[in-house]
Amino acid sequence: MKQFFLPVLCAMVAVLSFSSCSENFDVAAPYKNITVVYGLLDVNDTAHYVRIQKGFMDQTKSALTMAKVADSSFYPNLTVKVEEMSGSSIRNTYTLTRVDLTAEGYPKDSGTFFTTPNYAYKFKAPLSPDFVYRLVITNPATGETDSADAPVISNDPNAYSLAGPFTTSNAYLDIEHTSPNSTTLLAAGTYPPNAYIVETQIKFHYYDSNLITGAETPKSAIFSFGEVSGAPGGSFVYKVKNVDIYSAMASAIGPPANSNIVRMLDSSELYIYSASQEFLNYLNISATQNSGLTGQEVKTAYTNIRGANVVGLFAGRSFIRDSIVGFSRQSVDSLRINPITAGLQIRGISNH
Repeated sequence: MKQFFLPVLCAMVAVLSFSSCSENFDVAAPYKNITVVYGLLDVNDTAHYVRIQKGFMDQTKSALTMAKVADSSFYPNLTVKVEEMSGSSIRNTYTLTRVDLTAEGYPKDSGTFFTTPNYAYKFKAPLSPDFVYRLVITNPATGETDSADAPVISNDPNAYSLAGPFTTSNAYLDIEHTSPNSTTLLAAGTYPPNAYIVETQIKFHYYDSNLITGAETPKSAIFSFGEVSGAPGGSFVYKVKNVDIYSAMASAIGPPANSNIVRMLDSSELYIYSASQEFLNYLNISATQNSGLTGQEVKTAYTNIRGANVVGLFAGRSFIRDSIVGFSRQSVDSLRINPITAGLQIRGISNH
């Protein structure tokens, strides 16, 4: 999921702290609390997290300095709830607990921002695509309440009505033809309920085989074939040029560490990621921030959080994994000698 659903919180914080990028500008208003929210609900998860921070808006302090101080980025006391909605009725209410993501197994990357504490708000509950989930954030110190609604997307493969080699028993990826017009249908299907954007990824499995020691090390590499957008019930198709699959493998796997290593291909598997309307809106607006004649202007970041002093994204996402398939022997031979993939040192099909 990480490759498709980017950590947009950093981008939102960057918009609020734009004045720190250059000493030639003084655009910060007197200090006020700007809340930044980031949460993606995934039916595949057993625990769900919502990140809630402060934006950096203080005329007397550098945003880069404030970014290193946890007290500048977190509220001391918030009440955070998620309400499971059926129409206008509340079916269940979940109170979120503040946790340290590092202790939860999600450490923060090092950089300009502080790395500890690494707070987020957590709840555990099974999610259903039949309901909408409403996030409600209350700040007792200010009396402000912010809220947002997010749908949930099914992880039932039947909801996608997929077709292609990954849905056929005993199928193989057949990509030996590399003329400019040779293509392979990786996946075709329909957008499930609540989904407006999908992305296809292939995970390549292979073994690094040491010619000296005979040791074989399992490896894998993931490559994305991009996003397409539509509407629930509409159709999507991933028909990819074979040479693009070769380039994807070359990029994702890369050359071996030394000349003693050759590669034995094992199999590949398909992942379909999807996200709700809110996430598509965020991507579309972000894509226009630096485009056109006014590309250098500072524009308002997308937010679907309701409130006076808040920005952020609360949306639904999901993924399914389709069947595992191998490569045809003709495809392996072609991958072995094609100039695009010759450097991968592919020598055959694994016996594992």
